[in-house]
Order: sequence, then structure tokens, then C-alpha cells
Amino acid sequence: DLAQVMGCQQLLLSGGEPTIYRKLSAVTSYLKEKHLAFGLITNARMLSNVEFLEKLQHDGLVYVYVSFLSADPRIQELLTGTNSFEQVSAGIRNCVKYNLDVKVNITLTRQNVSSLMPTVKLLQRLGVKCVKISFVELKKSSSSSSLKYYYVISKQKLMNQSNNREIKNFIVMPGVK
Repeated sequence: DLAQVMGCQQLLLSGGEPTIYRKLSAVTSYLKEKHLAFGLITNARMLSNVEFLEKLQHDGLVYVYVSFLSADPRIQELLTGTNSFEQVSAGIRNCVKYNLDVKVNITLTRQNVSSLMPTVKLLQRLGVKCVKISFVELKKSSSSSSLKYYYVISKQKLMNQSNNREIKNFIVMPGVK
């Protein structure tokens, strides 16, 4: 109710993982009743279930922000600790099929940087129109006496690695020069 009083027309649900919240259906039904659209920040695994996705869209789901780490299922599993590659891919594909606004974030790590371009190409094949690339922010811990330095690829170097103009226009890297 406060969101409406403040003039909000859309809410963003995040968590943990909002799609596994037991009362999500009640929340989204309430949002529908209040004529509030909503988006999700999600891993998209549950969105591989078409009935689940249709219910959310019926209740006002318009936007999905998904974390996806690699086109290589082994790297995706290594980084997430789950065997989720097929479910996440299907969830992204379903969201595109249902005409949701889909944005995918790839957090670059030393484990997945070599699979970045194949990952972007896979996301294009899945129908994703916007990919955001982010970097892990490293902080010195109080227990560490020395700061370690890590190589971070620049946007220019990344763009130079790709001869494909479509991919160059496809990647969004806010704040990275």
C-alpha cells in the first residue's frame, strides 16, 4: 500500500532467491490486486517451469534480472555449487518466449573469463537482448596482511577480442572504461 501512496507502479522482488519464497504466490496476487507490476532478481531456475512463470506473468511480472555465469555447464556448476545449467537456460528461454524484459548479469571471475564470449553468444541464441558484465569487488580482509592484485579485463580489451559488431553492441558494462 505504501508503494502506491509513493507513486510506485512497479516493484522489484529480490532475496535470497524470491522464486522459492513460500508465500510468493500470495505476494504476487496482492500486487495484481493493487495493479502493481513487478520484476524479479533471480537465478531463473524456477522460471523453467512454464506454469509457474505463467502465474507470475498473469500477476504482473514484467522484468527479470538473471545471474548466469558460463556457457560451459561445468563452470556454471563450479561457480554456483549446483547442477543448474539446463534449468537456468530454460528459465531464460521461457522469459524471452513470454516477452518479459530480460537482463542477464555475468559476474566475471578468473574461472569464467575465458568462456565470456561463448556465454554472450549463447545468451544471444536464447534471445536475450541485454547483458551486463560485472566484476567481483575484492576487499582486503582484516585477517590478511597483504593485498593481492588481480587482473581485470578492460572493456576496450574485451571489445577488441570480438570481431562481431553485434556482440560489441550487445554488451553493457556500466562504469567500466
